[in-house]
Amino acid sequence: LFALNLFGGGDAKLLPALILWTGWHLTSLQFLFLMALLGGLLSIALMVLRFLLRRRAGLPQLLQSGAPIPYGIAIAMAFLGLLWQGKIFAF
Repeated sequence: LFALNLFGGGDAKLLPALILWTGWHLTSLQFLFLMALLGGLLSIALMVLRFLLRRRAGLPQLLQSGAPIPYGIAIAMAFLGLLWQGKIFAF
């Protein structure tokens, strides 16, 4: 995904590390589903905010039109959600 310019370098490293941590069973699928769901919600929220604030000066880069979506937030939130539910164990 990094080579196709779909993910940033940090996202491309974070996702495989957390997938390995979840193990190769149903938890991995739950992690991917939750990550996709949270990533979609994050993208929609940022698009709405960017539309509403499109003509304001001095906005952070996150809210500027055309800025990349920080998908690492969705990846981390999905992992923390499963960790909170007790489906992933921290050592």
